[in-house]
Amino acid sequence: MKTKINHPDWALKHKKPGTELKLINGRYYLYGVKSVYDKALKRSRKVSLGILGSISQEKGFIPSEKAELKKKSRNTYLDKQVMVFEYGFAKWLLDELGGNGMLNSLKKHFPEHWQFIVFMVYCHLAFKSPLKNIPTELERSAILDLLGWKGKVYDQKVSDMLFDVGQMRQSIHEFMRPLDNRRRSVMMDATDIVLQSNSIGLAQKGYNSNMDFQPQFVLLYLYDALSMEPLYYRLLPGNIREVSAMYNTIKISGMEECMFVADK
Repeated sequence: MKTKINHPDWALKHKKPGTELKLINGRYYLYGVKSVYDKALKRSRKVSLGILGSISQEKGFIPSEKAELKKKSRNTYLDKQVMVFEYGFAKWLLDELGGNGMLNSLKKHFPEHWQFIVFMVYCHLAFKSPLKNIPTELERSAILDLLGWKGKVYDQKVSDMLFDVGQMRQSIHEFMRPLDNRRRSVMMDATDIVLQSNSIGLAQKGYNSNMDFQPQFVLLYLYDALSMEPLYYRLLPGNIREVSAMYNTIKISGMEECMFVADK
């Protein structure tokens, strides 16, 4: 049978709930403890959580260096919940866009949407993200903080802002328009996009190189042959071929003294 030890008041005043005083070789030590249920014993038993420090009548409680290191470790790693954010590619992308003047151009032509456009480009280039994954990718990235974005990004917000940007044809054309008037070689690319939606007026039954006659529309781009920068774009109904729309595209794009060379 254990003999109960009467501890002095100067030691007892440091004893708090969840702690235990121990007298070892004439010195007092304070340990962390907790109670756990022991299925074998069918009762609770005390479990030591390690030393917290020593106690002396002269100096009072002296924290254990080991306990202090554990405490600092928990504070450093957010109670062992480590959070990792992608930073390198996000910073590189913003530096590139800032260095070539594109970031300022986006701010000029899309003052309310330039941040959205940049993080959509980021998600596409870094992760090739489908729309449903974009909020998740952004939660693990530093891109929103670097952009100064306020608020959350969720699926419906992405869809709404995509719709808004898609309506800004004039802003898009002005953004693509070259700042200089030098002569340049221009390439044209037309891509057939098949879709099943009944709410898009451009979707018309047509045909393409795959002999696909489903409802589709044509995304037509003009590119600078050297820099590969897009200069102009048009959306055409699927039942109008790019050859038929060529004259109007060249005319409304603003090109002058144009000679068009094409293959069959």
